[in-house]
Amino acid sequence: MSDWAHDLLVVVPAELMQQANQLALMLGTSDADAETFKQADFAVEIITNNAVEGVDEDGNPTSSIEKVISYGSERYAVASTKAVSQILDYFAVLPDEVKEFVVFPVFNDGVFTGIDMMKVQVFIDHDPFDILKMLELVRL
Repeated sequence: MSDWAHDLLVVVPAELMQQANQLALMLGTSDADAETFKQADFAVEIITNNAVEGVDEDGNPTSSIEKVISYGSERYAVASTKAVSQILDYFAVLPDEVKEFVVFPVFNDGVFTGIDMMKVQVFIDHDPFDILKMLELVRL
């Protein structure tokens, strides 16, 4: 029986989905892991507050704030999964050609370091919803 000791959240830029699937196959437990990342359906949410000036029915000037939501052009695939206790050992011996496109952000003093939205990011043992919120990623 496997020792499912770690929670992983993996965030993958759309253009690296094939490489991320190969990584999942290398580290996973079955051939089905090669199909982990099928759809890049997350994007960065951009919230803009626009000042809206106008006049009311009596001709008095009015002012309000309009919240506008848009999305960044980059798309991401996201997977949340459990991993065996040895996963950290497996990550340590990844081939160099894999290490080039994968980062493992580190959480110190309340802040993540090493985040790179252009690479496959593996977050270990953190609440996936907190990570998505921090990255401002939402499912489209």
